[in-house]
Amino acid sequence: MSARSAEPAALLWSADRLVTGRDRNVVPGGAVLTRGARIVWVGPASDVPADLARGAVRRHFDGATLLPGLIDAHTHLALDAGTSPFSTIQALDAGTVLAQMRERARAALAAGVTTVRDLGAPWRLDALLRREILDGRTPGPTVVAAGVPLTVPGGHLAVLGGETATLADAQAVIRANRDAGCRWTKIVVTGGFTSGSGGCSPYASAWDQHLLEGIVAFSHAEGMPVAAHAHGTAGIQAAAAAGADSIEHATWMCADGFDVDALTLADLARRGTAVCTSLNSAAPRAAGRLPWSERARQLRAMHHHRVPLAVGTDCGIPGTAHTGLPVSLPAYRALGLDPLGVIELATATTARLIGEHSTGELAPGRRADVLAVEGDPTADLEQLTRPLAVLTRGRLHHPATSDDRKKDPR
Repeated sequence: MSARSAEPAALLWSADRLVTGRDRNVVPGGAVLTRGARIVWVGPASDVPADLARGAVRRHFDGATLLPGLIDAHTHLALDAGTSPFSTIQALDAGTVLAQMRERARAALAAGVTTVRDLGAPWRLDALLRREILDGRTPGPTVVAAGVPLTVPGGHLAVLGGETATLADAQAVIRANRDAGCRWTKIVVTGGFTSGSGGCSPYASAWDQHLLEGIVAFSHAEGMPVAAHAHGTAGIQAAAAAGADSIEHATWMCADGFDVDALTLADLARRGTAVCTSLNSAAPRAAGRLPWSERARQLRAMHHHRVPLAVGTDCGIPGTAHTGLPVSLPAYRALGLDPLGVIELATATTARLIGEHSTGELAPGRRADVLAVEGDPTADLEQLTRPLAVLTRGRLHHPATSDDRKKDPR
């Protein structure tokens, strides 16, 4: 573990353009001034107030763009993205897993990701890592932790320790997560595909609906929103009816294909229930169980019905490493968005949907999470894979070398 880092200095960064992250606002020749962990001024570099900028360390990024740090709303820092991450983690102790999580957090930050919502870690290690990062002991993105996820006995993600048979069982897990510093509750409503799910089907809810509603209500009473893992349409419907705040995956599967139900889409939009689609860089090449043609159709349907969408990768599952968010973002062009729209989706919009209102936008008072990238990502999203420098909470982080950035980002 590294020593606690010094209090961040006042910094004045400028570049050829600055993207605020909201309202399609791009400032030519823009600058951002940070002091400590907060942004204090944003605007044209020619208009920087002299009194505010006095003593600031200045840096200009020629030919580059400044924008908010990226946000990944569905991560698993405890998983190694190998071929059998759940089998691997069962063979490790908590100290080893935490050490690996620190390295994955550093790698995500180097890729320009300054906030992650972690949706499932054993021993509540995501909450422990969150404290280390906030204290300045470990470099990494701000971690919005969900701790140990709730699942039925033998269900998907049971290896992470949250098997729950009764409301009392669920309440005990939620309280322990909350006391550890977790901010969300994760509940596994349907089966999945990357760990043993016992008799749980991806196509149906594994829970008694009354129990599911009681768990969500209790979590809300404890001040913790609920993220519901749900693949199939029946699971999506059950999670939404129970009052879940976000649906993870939402692949609209049923036993004989897919059912993107218009009434359910309208219900999600009416409730304001977010969907984190967990797209990764492989999605546009998918041709198996969920081919890209079908997934793109689903994305367009959700967007058309005004279902709130959040960006996430599900990193940690096989083949999806923790540095892959920037290279995954072009997939969201399938929504009909231009590059600037995708950037806003991956910053201010996702920040709002996961309750991180202090970040996601370059504006006074917001957290000093700032990314500098080569070129103009509003014309070419691939520029987001070329970070020049990253600030998180006002602390400077130098990303990986150019040789490292040429490696497969999965």
